[in-house]
Amino acid sequence: MEKVVILVNFIMKIDRFLGAILVIAGIVSFIFKWFSNQTSLVYILVGIVLIAISATADKNKRPGRKN
Repeated sequence: MEKVVILVNFIMKIDRFLGAILVIAGIVSFIFKWFSNQTSLVYILVGIVLIAISATADKNKRPGRKN
């Protein structure tokens, strides 16, 4: 059971990291017109969704909180 918790925490950290990378890549590509505007906005939205998922998953794991 402990290994599963460690794996889930690791996956949530990866989600947050990938989300931040996608948001940054979307903003930079929107500014410098590397991709189409629609693609850049999709990158930004997907990054925000990944960050939101990892943030809400961590909310339930705070110490002192009763489930």
